[in-house]
Amino acid sequence: GTGRPGPVLIDLPVDVMTAKLENYVYPDEPSLSVRGPATGGPDPSMLDRLAEAVAGAERPLVLAGGGIIISGAGAELAAFLEKTSIPAAVTMMGLGCLPSRHPLNLGMPGMHGEAAANYAITECDLLIGLGTRFDDRVTSVPSLFAPRAKVAHIDIDPSELGKIVRADFPITGDVRAVLAALIERTAPRGPNAWNERVAGWRKEHVPDPGRGTDGRIDPTYVIGAIDEAALPGTIITTDVGQHQMWAALGLDHRRPRAFITSGGMGTMGFGLPAAMGACLGRPDSPVVCITGDGSIQMNIQELATCAVHRLPVKIVVLNNSCLGLVRQWQELFWDGNYSKTCLKENTACGEACRKAE
Repeated sequence: GTGRPGPVLIDLPVDVMTAKLENYVYPDEPSLSVRGPATGGPDPSMLDRLAEAVAGAERPLVLAGGGIIISGAGAELAAFLEKTSIPAAVTMMGLGCLPSRHPLNLGMPGMHGEAAANYAITECDLLIGLGTRFDDRVTSVPSLFAPRAKVAHIDIDPSELGKIVRADFPITGDVRAVLAALIERTAPRGPNAWNERVAGWRKEHVPDPGRGTDGRIDPTYVIGAIDEAALPGTIITTDVGQHQMWAALGLDHRRPRAFITSGGMGTMGFGLPAAMGACLGRPDSPVVCITGDGSIQMNIQELATCAVHRLPVKIVVLNNSCLGLVRQWQELFWDGNYSKTCLKENTACGEACRKAE
């Protein structure tokens, strides 16, 4: 009940689990040291410094993460951006905290992200991270991340501040309260040449969701068709892989908690159980699970649970006959040395076939 919200993974190394202890005495009462969020609200002096930095910045940018959704700060985020005319990149876990079509939304940044968002991170002179952990898929090489910027990092968990990316303005606190305080401290700020520049990037780099060639359907076209057919209030879940990235980039994220996905630990198999939970929690909302032919196998037995409880989950499987994202990494980072990613592989396959997956 204290500290950062969300599930906790306790990971014990195998040497710890197999170690033998002699003469160990169990304590009468266990004592756990829990680092919770700072009390008393965010530091006012640091907020003042950040407000001054906002006023003096020529190329400011917000990086909005999942903390915005957890704290219910979507309205405060939009109010802050609109008051200051600061554009924003939104991480995968933050998708929906700011509507995709908001004029200040540059989309998802990072390895699998939008060009406009990545260009803006590289060129900005002030980066304000709100409820984000600066994970490796966003930062890639931390020492080269946002090289021209002073960095503000706002998070409810003080252990996150400066952990991956240096924090010139570290602020511990609930992001909703911090945004409310910043709105009070910042003066209205109109668009400038920076806004025109990022808007140009956004307009220039628009993906084309074509139907594909050679009889194949482009996966981004499928995502667009799902988005177009979705009824109001639809909740979409995903597994982990290329289909997840296509869904993150191709869906029109209109509101928080309508896109349920896993942002860590490579949790293939997440999508179907998450869709089942959404069905039970929001029985009046249509639920769609977007998955791949690799991920769906991880928890496919839960189709029986769906049948038992009559859960009307719609499942869309993007079948490319391989573990697509793993294959992509093997191609990009391991010189095309493919291993155990082709789902059509059999004993008749030769070495040349495996090299040409």
